[in-house]
Amino acid sequence: MKTGIFFDGYHAYKKLNNEDSNFNYGFYDYNKVIAKIVSTINASTKETPECKIAFKGWYQGILDYYQDGQDVKNSNDIDFIKGSYWKLKNERNHHLSLIKAGLEPVYLPIRNSDSKEKGVDVAMSVSAINKAHNLNLNCVILVTNDSDFEPLIHNLRKYGVYTIVISFKLNGQNDSNRLKEVSDLHLTFEDIISDAEINSYLEQKEELSSI
Repeated sequence: MKTGIFFDGYHAYKKLNNEDSNFNYGFYDYNKVIAKIVSTINASTKETPECKIAFKGWYQGILDYYQDGQDVKNSNDIDFIKGSYWKLKNERNHHLSLIKAGLEPVYLPIRNSDSKEKGVDVAMSVSAINKAHNLNLNCVILVTNDSDFEPLIHNLRKYGVYTIVISFKLNGQNDSNRLKEVSDLHLTFEDIISDAEINSYLEQKEELSSI
């Protein structure tokens, strides 16, 4: 099956990049991650043709210099400046990891780090419909926990697109039951790549240093 994979960056970033660790964000080999996703799907759907990736997209909201209502350029708070430096540095390196893996990154501005703007969902949904039509996709993989994608799934399935949802167990919970009900196939990311083996998919992991 000619397949497109669409990552909801809000959830994928939280799962794959641990901001509370003693390291920078992990820079993952996304080709390796996607290959494992595809091989697991193919093993789970032996009655359907194998998935062959034709498009890879990543959709995420990002901040600029502002964080928690402060302006980095005018701040005298050294810890705040250091944290902002590492955040910008890590986002840049993560962006390069996406590009190296052939993912098409789409970024939209958000107002604060805790928000998940609806504009990101809309952009990902529009892209999925357009790519399914323009590339004649037979299968769409949505990597997300967001039930807001339910209308997208209904629309894709209406036109015969086999739709797969891969969700995350964030904080030990998985709130994507509705997506499980409406998709053709539902898997959890942890069933594909366990927490015990996730570090084997890292490109690099760099210890924090002083600036």
